[in-house]
Amino acid sequence: MGSYLDRGFPGCLEDWCGDFAISVYDEAEQTLYLARDRIGIRPLYYVVRRDWIAFASQPLALMSLPGVGWEPNPVYLALYAGCHYRTFDNDPHASPYRNVRQLPAGHWLRWSAGVWDMQRYWGLADRGDLHGSEKELAREYRTKLLKSVQRHFQGAKKPGLLLSGGMDSS
Repeated sequence: MGSYLDRGFPGCLEDWCGDFAISVYDEAEQTLYLARDRIGIRPLYYVVRRDWIAFASQPLALMSLPGVGWEPNPVYLALYAGCHYRTFDNDPHASPYRNVRQLPAGHWLRWSAGVWDMQRYWGLADRGDLHGSEKELAREYRTKLLKSVQRHFQGAKKPGLLLSGGMDSS
């Protein structure tokens, strides 16, 4: 595990796990970096213009900026309303507002001198069929699940759990 100075911003992200939305400004390079956690638990919204960038954890903080406004994004809103909570059907870059973008889960953004680019640093990969007995696979799954829950509870002030009783849970 290397530091930002050793590996650069994208290199550091490979080792980070958990919930985060982060910004880092490298004064020497005059470059701003934004990143969002692997599965998108922490939101990160942004507006990019020719000579400035603004970002926030909620889109409302960006609404009063010049050229942003309150105009809704009808496609996003229709998909959200029609798909209930299945936001994976939406464009991961979109937000409820036309002029505000969302940094997708597992992505980083770099902005320097009015030029920006975005790249994915993490995503799920199909690793083929699992091998082993049902008991071995269940043990491995349990270990991974408990490790993930433990990681997420480390930073939680008031951890909670939601158990759905809807038809999708049957």
